[in-house]
This record gives sequence, structure tokens and C-alpha cells, in this order.
Amino acid sequence: MPAPLFSKVYMDTMHMPASGGYHYIVQGRCSLTHWPEWRPLRTETGHTLGEFIRQELLCRWGALREIVSDNGTPFLAALKYLAETYGIRHIRISGYNSRANGLVERAHLDARQAMFKAANGDESKWSRSAYSVFWSERVTTKRRLGCSPYFAATGTPPLLPLYITEATYLQLPPDSILSTTDLIARRAI
Repeated sequence: MPAPLFSKVYMDTMHMPASGGYHYIVQGRCSLTHWPEWRPLRTETGHTLGEFIRQELLCRWGALREIVSDNGTPFLAALKYLAETYGIRHIRISGYNSRANGLVERAHLDARQAMFKAANGDESKWSRSAYSVFWSERVTTKRRLGCSPYFAATGTPPLLPLYITEATYLQLPPDSILSTTDLIARRAI
């Protein structure tokens, strides 16, 4: 039986240029669906990370079994309390093996570049474009999954604005996860 959604989460923070008073983004990604949960942060502390985990992960997705993160002091502080309170296992990666947290590490550069591009290159306005960027990431097909994180998490294809104007949403949802080629062919019909 596959693990439930968000039973294992890969987490990391990304330092960003100042924008709207924010200096960091914390991300948590489901190991099964690659769904990104995120929040802009003014400070990176055990309290702010703990609140993110409780509000955005536990209250939205239910109990977590494992969180994979680096050995940063804020993560250690947040997860010590959460491990005692909720029984979440904290897997700490070695500083010499950041690939162990690759699911979230790989996504940092893409998200960062997309936020800057969506803000027309103005790095001081990334906080305005972050919501759109992470929404886009949730509804975009991942080659490795063969579907979008949205479809993997909900079992339904996302309804996009273009689908409404072009009426492509009238197609029946797929019976299973499709390959990229199948998705392209299906949309071309």
C-alpha cells in the first residue's frame, strides 16, 4: 500500500533578496506527489518554521511520519518540539550530501528564477509573484510523475483559465496517470 499524501516531506529554506519585508521562503514537498507547500518568512527561526509545519502541513494534510531537512538550527529547534508533540520522525541530512534532500533542493533554483522572471526581473518584487509561481508549479505536469502534483494529490485534472476559454475541459478525465506524450496528444485532439 502506498504511503499517504504528505506522510514524508522534504523541507528546506531559501534565502531571498528583501521583498515586502520577506527574506526567506520555506518549502515542504510531499515525497509522493511533489506538491509544494510554501510560505514567505521575515525571519528563519524555530518558531516560524514550526508554525509553518503546523499550519500548512499538519492542519492541511494531517499527520506526518517523517520530515527530511538539513541540520540548520531553526529546523532542529522546530522539529524537536514537533517530534515530541506529534511523533514526527526527523531525518537530518549530512551537509556533505545535499542530494539526499534533492526533491526540494532541485526546485529552489527553478522557483527562484520563475519568481524573478514573473516580477519582470525586479528581484525586490518576488513576493508578489510567488503565489502565482507556486500555483503554476502545482498544476504543471512533471515528467517523473507523468501528471501534475495537483492531479496526483486530488485525482482530478486542474481547471485552468485557458481550458474555460477553449472548452478543452469538456474532455473526460484520464483513467490513469498519462505520459507526457499522451498528455500532449490528448490536448491536441
